[in-house]
Amino acid sequence: MKRMNMTFFVACLGLLILIPHLPAQQTAGEIFQKALFLEEAEGDLAEAIELYRKILDRFPEERDVAVKAQLRIGFCYEKLGLKEARKAFERVVENYPDQKKEVEIARQRLARLVKAKAVLEETKTELTMQKLFTGVNRDFVGKPSPDGRYLSTVDWTTGDLAVKEIATGKLRRLTQKGTRAESAEFALKSIWSPDGKKLAYSWMNKEGYFELRIVGLDGSEPHILYRNKSYSMISPADWSRDGKHILAGIGEKQRVTRIATISVQEGAVRILREGLVNPGFFLPDGQTVVYSFVTEIQDSIGEDIAMLPAGGGEPVLLVEHPAHDMPLVWDARKERLLFLSNRTGTTDLWALKIKKDGSRELPYLLKKDMGRIHPLGFTDSGDLYYVQYAGVKDVYMASLDPRTNSFSTPAERITNIYVGNNRSPDFSPDGESLAYVSERSYGPERFPRPVICIQSLETGETRELITDLYLMRFIRWSIDGKNFYSFGTDGKGRAGLFSIDSRTGRSALLLSRKEGEPILELDVLPDGRRFVYKMWEQGRKE
Repeated sequence: MKRMNMTFFVACLGLLILIPHLPAQQTAGEIFQKALFLEEAEGDLAEAIELYRKILDRFPEERDVAVKAQLRIGFCYEKLGLKEARKAFERVVENYPDQKKEVEIARQRLARLVKAKAVLEETKTELTMQKLFTGVNRDFVGKPSPDGRYLSTVDWTTGDLAVKEIATGKLRRLTQKGTRAESAEFALKSIWSPDGKKLAYSWMNKEGYFELRIVGLDGSEPHILYRNKSYSMISPADWSRDGKHILAGIGEKQRVTRIATISVQEGAVRILREGLVNPGFFLPDGQTVVYSFVTEIQDSIGEDIAMLPAGGGEPVLLVEHPAHDMPLVWDARKERLLFLSNRTGTTDLWALKIKKDGSRELPYLLKKDMGRIHPLGFTDSGDLYYVQYAGVKDVYMASLDPRTNSFSTPAERITNIYVGNNRSPDFSPDGESLAYVSERSYGPERFPRPVICIQSLETGETRELITDLYLMRFIRWSIDGKNFYSFGTDGKGRAGLFSIDSRTGRSALLLSRKEGEPILELDVLPDGRRFVYKMWEQGRKE
């Protein structure tokens, strides 16, 4: 875990998209559309820049397309946070004075870059990182206290809610449920009251569903604020500054499907939004909620950011992009939203300036490549505590020389999108495609829907198959290429071996298994009608 004065954390490997050789007969417009797709849909900025440059080299006389390509090069460098953006925009102004629309846009971007440079220089003095301690994922399910002294967590030896003193690492339980043998109940997600004297936390009760509880920092006045068996999942996200409401995600079968506010005084619930949504935080006035939601564009999953009235009403879109964008905090001093985005292929820190009249400027990059992190929360002094996930998990491809039993070409990542979150590759039976699982989540409370990516080995184009499963341990093609097989969990809470349609993503349960006793590996036999698998059982492997 780390802390940052406006701070952050990582671990993974990244990838490479295969771009086909462009045939000579392709027009400038066709190349431009390919580059634009790479930039906006795939987030492959480096390859997009190369294609835009091909237009400038091959079609300089087609000035209406060339100026757009030069402008897009500036956009790409701007997203990457590189100083070359300024040079690219200057070339638009200098080389294409007759293209008035693009020149005006370039002038506006140049003016904004000067302003952004001043912000970045000021921010550099604020961004410092300090490693506090290490642990496993389940140690980091809470938030830092407002004064920065404690981190709320769970004592997993018993399942009790606990706080860890950051300076000493000492753990103190706030609940006393007894041993796991005495009770299988446990605490999970927790948040602090604005004064730091209480904690609201989700609690798995003896009936097998989560309820929302509150307890004092000294363990006093424990009580249940809200419980509803119909909403078996509840995850507190933020506590309003006036102490009157808690923002939470609620849903069924341990999945968040709604954003709600809960009255601290009465326990009354107001549903604000439904769907694949994730609660963020209250703005300082307590009257507005910032949240993120899943989007599906052209068979690709992304995540955008919006805000809506805490009392109910229509949302206002803040950040719209094919990538995953996750709100972090509202910087009241500079009236801007800070958020994480992987639009460049890495997870970066961005800022969005929102004026008092509600108008917004374009988002700008604050810090490049934060890594695979999960933010825990800010303290009153402006320190951000976060978890950086360590580990290596990506898909590579290399050519093998069977005569020497060695690689004839170096191993290369197959994609540079969602670096460190791709796994379980499998070639199609006809040898024309490679499929792999891409995880589109960065820690607790993020949307855990896995995606199957199917990449053409001839063209390098990738199709994303959005499934109805919430967990997939692996994928294996069927012999006829019409289906995938995987151990996973679906939206109905069923766990087991599933067949997944390779065209629609719809799944069918073939073999029911307990989620805690998974099928670890699977191979399809040549007859296509049987498979052999390795499964885990309590106390032993088979």
